[in-house]
Amino acid sequence: MFGANMAERELARAVLQQSAELQWDVWSAEVLPSLTCTHVGQFGQPDLLDLKRQFGERVQVRTYDKFQEASVDPRYLFVSNVAMCSRVNDLRAQISAYTMPICALTHSIYTQELLFGYSWLLLSMEPHDVIVASSQAGRKTLENIFFASKDRFADRLGIAQSAIGTPRIVQIPFGTEIPAETELDQKRARALFRIPADAFVVLYFGRFSEQYKADLDPLLQAVHHLHANGHNVWLVLAGQTLDRVYSQHLERRLAALMLADRSICVENSPEFLKSSVYAASDVVVSPSDCIQETFGLSILEAMAHARPVIASSWSGYRELVEDGKTGFLIKTIWVPEAAETASILSTIAPPLSTAHYLAQRTIMDIGELIEKLSLFADRSELSIEMGTAGRKRVESLYAWPHIADQFLALWDEQLKCAQGAKTRKASPVLSSFSHYADTMLAPEDLLARIPGTAVDDLSILEQWKFYDPRAQVEVMRLMETTAGAPVSIGELRHEGFDLDCILWLAKKGLRRIVRVSHE
Repeated sequence: MFGANMAERELARAVLQQSAELQWDVWSAEVLPSLTCTHVGQFGQPDLLDLKRQFGERVQVRTYDKFQEASVDPRYLFVSNVAMCSRVNDLRAQISAYTMPICALTHSIYTQELLFGYSWLLLSMEPHDVIVASSQAGRKTLENIFFASKDRFADRLGIAQSAIGTPRIVQIPFGTEIPAETELDQKRARALFRIPADAFVVLYFGRFSEQYKADLDPLLQAVHHLHANGHNVWLVLAGQTLDRVYSQHLERRLAALMLADRSICVENSPEFLKSSVYAASDVVVSPSDCIQETFGLSILEAMAHARPVIASSWSGYRELVEDGKTGFLIKTIWVPEAAETASILSTIAPPLSTAHYLAQRTIMDIGELIEKLSLFADRSELSIEMGTAGRKRVESLYAWPHIADQFLALWDEQLKCAQGAKTRKASPVLSSFSHYADTMLAPEDLLARIPGTAVDDLSILEQWKFYDPRAQVEVMRLMETTAGAPVSIGELRHEGFDLDCILWLAKKGLRRIVRVSHE
């Protein structure tokens, strides 16, 4: 799973554990275009099996056509991500549910959204809405973006910048589970992966992606340096594979650096192996250089497993690793000329391409990385000392119960702030196209057999594959009900027939809509 998906799922678990009154609804935006399968669709529901097993009916998957029912609940709050925030606001407007607060989570901040998406937030967020930044670095980025957006609006509209409100930003980090002491057994973990007990093991845990996460070449070079200087060093690369081409590059580099026989790649590492992967290591290295990285869940996980972390001094990583106490931060170098070019690229290139361009021109001091790795390799007690300090830091600041309490308090505050919120006019998205058709369907219109057609052969329905067999049964009943005299749409609805089934018959040419004059 992506780190963002994992964080959202575990946040749900944490708040459900902390509050017995809480219910978590997962809204699915999937809408079946037709009752029948005549194309290859990408339909599926979020995997909430483990949450439903733990919390039962307190976890529900719902569809947006039922959203109106939830919106009347004064204790309802929408948790989304920043990228979806403006859409959720429009959804509230369509159903006049402005008293439902939005809590938008920040995972990644892409260049594509810097002025377009975030500028729209200035116009769409209400006083009872909140953006949650997981780090001070992420919060500062949002503040910089909103300042630039306000300046642009003010200049274009000829108004004072102070006349434009700014969304409220609250900083709450994500959390992590604290594994039991029994899961930290290094000897047992190394036996599982067949790593020598006396080896010095360096671990990278994260996505295998130079675009999305980090360039691992400096780490490979540093491990090669330790090996060349006589250290019995092993390298473990574990995490999600997004790019097979990059994985093949890593394989070639490991072979060229004479590290292939002392490296283990655990691609798409299953959840049950996570603790063993961390436990097998002496030190965890996280060399992120991508601007989309604002936090660093793998750093928290490493510290929770009592492992010291060597991380690039980058973004929210600085807030997680206490340099010299729970690990070390390796200084990074920003290149102004590259940033200027990236600003131009961000207007025409895909966001990941721009981020990748900038990351490849962001330098991490490999000399310092080698120095810190060598320090751990020479002093095994240092790993234990810093790892223990890191675990204590996570227990006191980042354990899920602490984080859940902060979110629950924020949500209560938002709900109180939302009381009496005014309703705004919805954007006329769909009505903008209403003139395309000749007329509008009315309850008086009739569903009728097509003149001159033979007696219905209901077996014709077998030529279609229905998503839901119950819909096929209802369509069959509709055909029987309208086999004689035409029946009005309003009467059919009153009798309990679903509108989609009525429309499907007319759409597929098995029945017709007969307009009734309203003059």
